[in-house]
Amino acid sequence: MPVKYRIDHDHKAVFTILEGTITDEEMIDIQVKLRTDPEFNPDYSHLIDCRPIGELKISVTGIKTISSSDMFSTQSRRAFVVPSDAAYGFSRMFQVYRQHGPEQTEVFRDFDKAMQWIGLE
Repeated sequence: MPVKYRIDHDHKAVFTILEGTITDEEMIDIQVKLRTDPEFNPDYSHLIDCRPIGELKISVTGIKTISSSDMFSTQSRRAFVVPSDAAYGFSRMFQVYRQHGPEQTEVFRDFDKAMQWIGLE
């Protein structure tokens, strides 16, 4: 599966990795799996690592759909780490659609800065 996540209770964070070809369906599926995971805590921060992405096949409709979910709380920070202009554009569109959501969302090119922003060194 090109989209995987790991819940880290020690660091109060969810780490999602996007690798290979990413589609709307995969992004929607991972949201459902995460939200229904009994280990999921909406107060945790979320780091989405887009560095291994090969190709993005995500539509504007798909971005609107995945960004419409209020999975995380006001205590959460969501950081995207992006290597390419395409991943940056996808992440920024997500950020714009989430601007009225409860969590804070930022997009980074640097992994360490993203980790620092969500509160991890």
